[in-house]
Amino acid sequence: MENKLLDEVLTELLQGEAITWEIFDRNILLRIPEAPLTTAQQEVMQQQHSVSGIVTDEFRLPLPGVTVLVKGTTQGTVTNADGNYSLSNIPEDATLVFSFVGMRTQEVEVGNQTTINISMKVDAIGIEEVVAVGYGTTKRGELTSSISLLDNDIIEKQTVQRVGQAMQGQLAGVQVVNISGRPGTNPVIRIRGSTTINNNNPLYVVDGIQTDNINNINPADIENISVLKDAGASIYGAQAANGVILITTKKGKIGVPQINLDLSYGFKEVSNYPEMMNTEQFTRIYNESRKAAGLAPYWDLDNLPPHDTKWLPLLFTKAPLTNNNISVSGGNENSNYYLGVNYMDESGIVKGSGFTRYNIRLNTNNKVGNKIKVGNNLTIGQENIEKSTMDNMLESFVTPMRAAPTIPVRWTEWDAQNHPLFESRGWKVGEFAGPTYSGEHPGSKNIIGFLEDKTYQALNKNFRAVGSLFAEYEPIRDFVYKVQFGADYVNNTDINITKPYSYGNRSNASDFFSNSKSTSFYYSFDNQMEYILSLNETHNLKVLVGMSARKNYNENLGVQMRDFVNLDLNVVNTGSTVAGVNGTNYTDKWISYFGRLNYDYKRKYLFQAIFRADGSSKFGPNSRFGYFPAFSGAWRISEESFFNSEFIGNLKLRGSWGQTGNDRIPSFAYVESLSFNNVVFGNTQGVVKGVYPASIANLGLKWETVEIADIGMDIGILNNKLSLSVDWFNKKTKDMLLRRPIPSSYGYSSNPWFNAGSMKTEGWDFELSYADNVNGWNFRVSANGSTYKNEVLSLGAENEIVKTYTKTEVGKPIDYLYGYRTNGLFQNQTEIDNHAFQNALTRPGDIRFVDLNGDGVINMDDRTMIGNPFPDLTYGGNIYIEKKGFDLNIIGSGVLGNDIYRAPSWGGFESPIGRQNLLAFVADYWSENNKHNDITKPRPIWTDPNNNNANSERFISDGSYFRLNTVQLGYNFSNEMLNKIGFDNVRFYITGSNLLTLTSYIGFDPEVGGDTQAFGIDQHTNYPQSKGFILGVQIKL
Repeated sequence: MENKLLDEVLTELLQGEAITWEIFDRNILLRIPEAPLTTAQQEVMQQQHSVSGIVTDEFRLPLPGVTVLVKGTTQGTVTNADGNYSLSNIPEDATLVFSFVGMRTQEVEVGNQTTINISMKVDAIGIEEVVAVGYGTTKRGELTSSISLLDNDIIEKQTVQRVGQAMQGQLAGVQVVNISGRPGTNPVIRIRGSTTINNNNPLYVVDGIQTDNINNINPADIENISVLKDAGASIYGAQAANGVILITTKKGKIGVPQINLDLSYGFKEVSNYPEMMNTEQFTRIYNESRKAAGLAPYWDLDNLPPHDTKWLPLLFTKAPLTNNNISVSGGNENSNYYLGVNYMDESGIVKGSGFTRYNIRLNTNNKVGNKIKVGNNLTIGQENIEKSTMDNMLESFVTPMRAAPTIPVRWTEWDAQNHPLFESRGWKVGEFAGPTYSGEHPGSKNIIGFLEDKTYQALNKNFRAVGSLFAEYEPIRDFVYKVQFGADYVNNTDINITKPYSYGNRSNASDFFSNSKSTSFYYSFDNQMEYILSLNETHNLKVLVGMSARKNYNENLGVQMRDFVNLDLNVVNTGSTVAGVNGTNYTDKWISYFGRLNYDYKRKYLFQAIFRADGSSKFGPNSRFGYFPAFSGAWRISEESFFNSEFIGNLKLRGSWGQTGNDRIPSFAYVESLSFNNVVFGNTQGVVKGVYPASIANLGLKWETVEIADIGMDIGILNNKLSLSVDWFNKKTKDMLLRRPIPSSYGYSSNPWFNAGSMKTEGWDFELSYADNVNGWNFRVSANGSTYKNEVLSLGAENEIVKTYTKTEVGKPIDYLYGYRTNGLFQNQTEIDNHAFQNALTRPGDIRFVDLNGDGVINMDDRTMIGNPFPDLTYGGNIYIEKKGFDLNIIGSGVLGNDIYRAPSWGGFESPIGRQNLLAFVADYWSENNKHNDITKPRPIWTDPNNNNANSERFISDGSYFRLNTVQLGYNFSNEMLNKIGFDNVRFYITGSNLLTLTSYIGFDPEVGGDTQAFGIDQHTNYPQSKGFILGVQIKL
């Protein structure tokens, strides 16, 4: 039948049948009259009863067309237009099964209940799932590009404090690295590896507002997260080179007001810390080290101090965590609203640190007549980060690791009786101690004294208001004009205080106070028009065109003072000496034009074209604009008439190519700049405040461009219960933005920016998920993974870029770990004599370095690639199980095949050459009585003539790990109980976070890194990760 209305088709098809039908929205309900009951059946009925109720969605809207069956029979019914159902003659031991397309199937035991009301939840797996794609949405089945999606249902069952934490292990191609466990710190996020030598952070778009900071977003306010990983990101052009993360916050739904409470309380503690040497090990190895160098020993092993202080455990504490959310949402056909309020107070596992957040969000949508819609998205928040002494000290965790175990926390009676300086220095029993013996590192600080006396104090206060106002006008059907104004205001205050102190021989008589304030104001003005045309659902066209103007103003001012009357006042003018004043301000501007065309034929052959033109004030007038096209297409093979498979329900092939840009360089990098500072001037060599050239101009500076190609496949099996997406991708970066070294004789203090170099990144990612209901067990299992390799293709005029621990050169991965290869330890003098020359004082027990160039001498020419900080595989997964009110959610993530460099220059905790304490495993060092071939434990020698402490494979560790991020067990109370107390839903839960980490890494934590050039380098400065438990309750009213 062609060109007929649906009701005409149904009338003709069911003519002569005893079947009636009704249409609700897009659902067709067929009703078959029940057959007359037999005498036996009538007798059984007397032992049975009736059940009725209403079925709604999670927003309390009635669901018509829901199938309600008595499990194991054909007896059942469907809900009517108001969501009501009624079943008679139901055995008391029966189980009702509620099912609906796109919803999760639920089973409920009847028992003695006569009323059973059900709230059904959306099943996110399916081709009809709506996905944000930038300046609009589309259905998953109509996608032509690679997009990963994370919905609120998964976020809610993690109990995370930051948005980035919710994404870890959940999205294919997205690597989340929690480089610090300090409360309030955001993780580093990479999409499909590194794209450039410089900034690799993705672009975030929150409800249409572009930003590079999502600190203020409360995870409980998020509806879903979409990640644009390929040419689809071209719609954001200039800032999309590293991928785009689209965050959509919650909106109100039609229905009565719904109040949601999520109240939680828990605690956290340090998950791991390295074991340091005890007093016996510490004093013995340093005496051996001195002896091997021909020097006098530091310690009399027969008369050691009785102290054996383990400094690291003293730093940590069990830290409470409170996180409370309340939201109210609702609406009608003309307007809806969502109001969310959050209060979070998280103490740090390191004494003296903590984080508090106050946040409120208001989203509204309103119809004005039949053609106009207006609304807003607004969030206002205040964050306070209290930093401990550890955060305020340059060396961070180097400080407590360095401190000798021979130093007591407080002076004891033994010290009063035996320490030769105790009386002359005026020390007292019970006062905080410090380094005093020659065998103790003079830089050791009594970290407990600093913490309890609050010698260092730091507080960061950040106020932020982000919002948008928008209006939509639909003059004719399917033609929509939208205008949106967005703004992002940030006011940040950073206060640091240092008080005078004296602990042992470590003292500081001066004070210090700094107060830095920064303000930024970003605003955008977007206009877009969208037109949708469908010809008999055969030819379907969607056209989007628009423009965007954006401006970002930044200003900061800092003052440093000394010699205060009273530091407790925290007022700048109470200091009498100015230690420094600094300030900057700058403005960046962008203008953009964009368009997107989508066409499909019968939903089978899909095509998309994108074009974006961006102008940026960061580039000179001759190179200000960049142009970024993209094309993609898909073939839904499963929609073909020749494809008839009961096993495969969905099969689609995709392909895309596009360009994105990167302008993340300092403002006005293309012009010559000047700096103000103290300089030496005149023949008298006097120091005066002056102006000097800082950087050379480069008016030809232009965009860094990334070309992205992607080929993918989506497949749904077993009625789409099992879904799989696989993608191959290739990214090539051209005209890479680099700083090029210039001779110091030019007179400039910093190197200028140039377009030089190219690199490529190639790899695969996949997402696999399965959801089903088996015998009342609802479950969902998902897994994802990503693997990639990058290679530098060109560095322009430069042959290589060498940093302290890394090197970048053509033909190798970016920023690979650089140093000497090793071949065990020398066991005797014969091995030394037969090997390439290392040093005249090389002895058995020293590291044997590899002579790569074969010239018979170990020198800097033998350095090479000794490790890759980027993993061979990044993976994650989720298991969700639900049965009879109980639910269990398990999330894990990890990496495989990456290397970590244990930076020796930060403390040297593996070499006895500086009087600092050492890692405990080094106590098993090589000696004539303890010969081995482990390069991590060579012979101890104070002067290190063999350069055992050089950058080499000695300090390379396998960084692979698996982490159990979240285990959450919840229980939903039965509908019968809730009806009595007037609640829609009550759920109690307990969450365990970071309960298990499987790794061979010996440091604090295997998640190390930072920016691209420090990725995989552990400098012992990061705040350690925590583990803990949280108890909570979720209530819906």
